Amino acid sequence: MVLMGTAGYGSSVLAPLPSEGVRLIRSYYPNPSLDKMRWLIRTFVYDSSGPEFEELVKMRYEASLDPALERAALERGQHSSLVDLLPRITAETLLIWGREDRFVPLEHALGFLAGIRNSRLLVFPRCGHWVMAERVEEFNQAVVDFLTRSLGAAPA
Repeated sequence: MVLMGTAGYGSSVLAPLPSEGVRLIRSYYPNPSLDKMRWLIRTFVYDSSGPEFEELVKMRYEASLDPALERAALERGQHSSLVDLLPRITAETLLIWGREDRFVPLEHALGFLAGIRNSRLLVFPRCGHWVMAERVEEFNQAVVDFLTRSLGAAPA
């Protein structure tokens, strides 16, 4: 199993909850705008200075105008805690996190690591919540290596 910046750990000692990113998502609707999306995307990524940033903002803004997505976002409840279920997970698990994640704090990654007995954690420095977008090649290689090694270790 591969988890990337996953929600569901519940409480936090070191980081205020809801996180900055979650608060911004909750304030995005109603009345979405390019400016709101720009602020929101800045919380997803560590570095918003690249030339592709504005294109990403426009693309995500246009997608956000889908009425079904707005309904889903407004109906979304609080994330429940999965902490009590973690010891029941037996699958080998790779946890991937951006060190500067402003949606799901690194503290939660450490909680998942402690709760899932057969897990390992890979933390990307200078990276936000979207590890798969900010560190495409490293992310893909880590996942392929993990899955290939895990599949190779499985009984035939």
